[in-house]
Amino acid sequence: MGNAPGGNARGWGFVLASTGIGCFVTSANLSTVNIAFRDIGGSFPNVSLAALQWIVTAYTIAFAALLLPSGRLADAYGRRRMFFAGLGLFALGALAAGAAPTLPILIIGRAMQGIGGALIVPASLGLLLEATEPQRHTRTVALYGGISALGIATGPTLGALVVDHAGWRWSFVLSLPFAAAAWALGVRDLSRARSGTHATIDTIGVVLIAVAMASASLGIAQGRSWGWTSGRVLGSLAVGVLSGVWFIRRCRVHPAPVLPLDLFRIPSFALSTSATLLFGISTGAILLTNVLFLTGIWKYSTVEAGMALAPSPIIAALVAPIVGRVGSRYGERIVGVPGALILAASTLWFRTRTGVDPHFWRDWFPGACMSGLGINMVFPMLQSSGVRDVGPERFSVANASTRAALQVGSAIGVAGLVAVLGNSAPALDRFHTAWLLIALFAVLSAALILPIRQASSGHATAHVTRPEPVTPRAATA
Repeated sequence: MGNAPGGNARGWGFVLASTGIGCFVTSANLSTVNIAFRDIGGSFPNVSLAALQWIVTAYTIAFAALLLPSGRLADAYGRRRMFFAGLGLFALGALAAGAAPTLPILIIGRAMQGIGGALIVPASLGLLLEATEPQRHTRTVALYGGISALGIATGPTLGALVVDHAGWRWSFVLSLPFAAAAWALGVRDLSRARSGTHATIDTIGVVLIAVAMASASLGIAQGRSWGWTSGRVLGSLAVGVLSGVWFIRRCRVHPAPVLPLDLFRIPSFALSTSATLLFGISTGAILLTNVLFLTGIWKYSTVEAGMALAPSPIIAALVAPIVGRVGSRYGERIVGVPGALILAASTLWFRTRTGVDPHFWRDWFPGACMSGLGINMVFPMLQSSGVRDVGPERFSVANASTRAALQVGSAIGVAGLVAVLGNSAPALDRFHTAWLLIALFAVLSAALILPIRQASSGHATAHVTRPEPVTPRAATA
């Protein structure tokens, strides 16, 4: 392994495998559930699409609200400890969701998975960077982002195969072997180092951001069915806005804010996080839009829909090795801007080419390839540029911030999609409207990626001290 510090390729390889699997399963879990929507709805009769969307939204809200404080905990008390704790909680949530007798229990299980994922993500990248030579951090972060994008793209296809052969409950249980593999591969080589600093968590801030996201998602998702001017919708949106404003004000004055606003003084971080939010709206919406279109308009079975989505992860896997190298050499925006525009082009392709009659190779396959290419070009670059100018003691917090922006965007995208499609069986024109809006947010994200400057020679390591080489340890869980 070229990235291994001190020549210890074996130890670095185990660190990459463990943290990469943790990253993959949390990302795939975000999209795997989309393919099971129809089957889950069949198990819980008389449940609306607006109610079912909380299966996705509960995960994203819990994930986003706790990503930031968990990054601080990982930096202070040990990334290894937080990583393993997250794997355990993620697995318990998967069991709860898979065995859920009612929709509320299923949603609770999904929230548990979101909390576990929030512990896994910032700790895993911090562990990987700690084991990597400083001059290779940019490429390593891009690789990590590629694994995340691959998980998002692969989720629906993998989930379809499981749902078709074993039922939707096993799409959640599928997370268990991944969590076990991440633990087994990392138990010996993951660093036990901790910063020694004390972590103070702003509990009120965590609650505020969760309330803001939940209230805004509720108001947006129920806008069509309740009426956009109804008291319930306006009240939900008002609570979301007020909670968000209070959250920002609290972050300005709290000694240990959930979101360190001073990070936004770093241009690369500010632009990357903002672009991730907008691109997250696009990806969160397109993943569910495409599944609902294939199963609702083209009447594909679950496995047929999963196979129709397969070109995206195949393309993602093919371009992943290239994306990191090109971005590291020429700058993130050289890859990220075309990627966002390619995703926009894919949704415009779907909008202009698809009708009620299915024509996979002519009307679907080209757009599916473009969407997989676009997603995997953008996410690795945004993760790389988001942390490259941040000091090593804040790697986890900076990464958590960009990932939280992705989750917030995804929650908004899913809620907005439900508002566009409505609760009844949506007509073709509503899907065309959804694809147009997805393209708009992808273009807006490209506009924010464009000003991100290329790191100067050695810039990416300006704040980084060389970590100790990774050495095998006889460790306990």
